[in-house]
Amino acid sequence: MLPKGNDSKKNAYFQLPPEDRMEFELEDKEKKEKEIAVEKVYDKLKKNK
Repeated sequence: MLPKGNDSKKNAYFQLPPEDRMEFELEDKEKKEKEIAVEKVYDKLKKNK
């Protein structure tokens, strides 16, 4: 079962018009890419110590 916070995010997503859904997906994708980039930087910093 999903946490309650994810459920409300999912419901909000499906209430959006299709063009807004695409923008929402792009923002979510960019957020995930930034998180991955930050993790890579932290890994490099840990290796250099």
